[in-house]
Amino acid sequence: MKKTLLTCCFFLLLVTSLQAQIPIRYLNNPPEIDGLANDWDLQKASTFQSKAKNVFSANTVKYALGFDEQNLYGLFQVSDKYLTDLALDKSGSPRISFNDAIELYIDAKNNSQNRMDASDYQIIIDLNSNVTVFRGGDRFQIQVEESLVPKDTITTNFVIEGKSTKNGTVNNSKDVDAQYIVEFRLPWASLGIVPVEGAFFKMDICFNDADDFMDIKPLPETSPIPYYSYESITGNSDFGYPDKWTKAVLIGQASWLKKLNDTYGHYWWILTLLIGVVLVPLIIYLLVLNNKLKQIQPKSEKLDEKLYLILNEEEKLKLNETTTEKAFVKNARQFVVKRLDADVTPAELAAELGVSLRQLQRIFKEELDITPNSFISTIKMEEAAVMLKTSSRNISEVAYAVGFSDPAYFAKVFKKYFGQSPKEFTKTKG
Repeated sequence: MKKTLLTCCFFLLLVTSLQAQIPIRYLNNPPEIDGLANDWDLQKASTFQSKAKNVFSANTVKYALGFDEQNLYGLFQVSDKYLTDLALDKSGSPRISFNDAIELYIDAKNNSQNRMDASDYQIIIDLNSNVTVFRGGDRFQIQVEESLVPKDTITTNFVIEGKSTKNGTVNNSKDVDAQYIVEFRLPWASLGIVPVEGAFFKMDICFNDADDFMDIKPLPETSPIPYYSYESITGNSDFGYPDKWTKAVLIGQASWLKKLNDTYGHYWWILTLLIGVVLVPLIIYLLVLNNKLKQIQPKSEKLDEKLYLILNEEEKLKLNETTTEKAFVKNARQFVVKRLDADVTPAELAAELGVSLRQLQRIFKEELDITPNSFISTIKMEEAAVMLKTSSRNISEVAYAVGFSDPAYFAKVFKKYFGQSPKEFTKTKG
């Protein structure tokens, strides 16, 4: 029984400890600091409900913290029916704590006890985007609720970006406002923290609500700090005591894609150049092959008859008659066969026969009703068919023998011409 009770107590303490932690989740896509919540997943946000008694309307807050290798990020969406700015002051002034605002307390070294020291920070961001930063120490003390908290303002030397937006009117008790949002980006370098998964430090988050004083005119510089509502997520209302702060834990790490981009991102231009050098010519080459394939005409009995009559008539032409168009076709065939293993082009064929490319096209159109490219392909395919039927060469060897550097492309051309693949064709040989 005692063992069971001890186990239950231990489990309860463990759960309580885990719940008390402030989760700071890794952000693969850091938000733009614009005071808007659209960059954040509020389904994972924490909620704080004010229990203040001295305000017209207790606030409800949704808040989330995130991080990456460079910065700590935060978003606070504060539902506040009465937006209040008592200080009417600017960044760097301690008086902005009189306003509706959020406060962060951070023990960067995680080593402070009950007094703020040089590694502790208090950061105030009000509803007007004003920022004031204090650092622990003992240069002078500020009295807050009769508690002495040693700290000094370092706003001008501290790097942080804060942005607030609000939905409502400020210092107007005659209407009901909706909310204000505070968003910030704080470089880890400002805190001296190295962000790695599992790292932790002490933190407290406080929400200031000045509803009780919204009918008071802005306070003079010499006025003492009035009593107003300020609560932390731990339920405390007195601050500056690190031993009361909560453990904040960094959760998660960069995705593999972000790691790849972070590591090699500055080499993307080289990769782009390589892709351009390799891929663009390849695409052009494939387009050319595809265009050639489209020009291939299937085997035609009519063309076979014309070629047969021209190529097999008796040798009754004399040497001085070799310019006749039929002899021209015979000479063209002889040149293609002679250079069968080469990629013969119409331009090369025209040069060999001593005519212009336009003349070559006209003669083939008149005699055979085909283009020079089709003629060259026809001769090559017919010779390839002979090789497949009468020799022991395999398909790849035949492809190379008739001038194709790619056996797969040869197979496509062969199938378009004969209506069957080289493999199917070889099965019928003999």
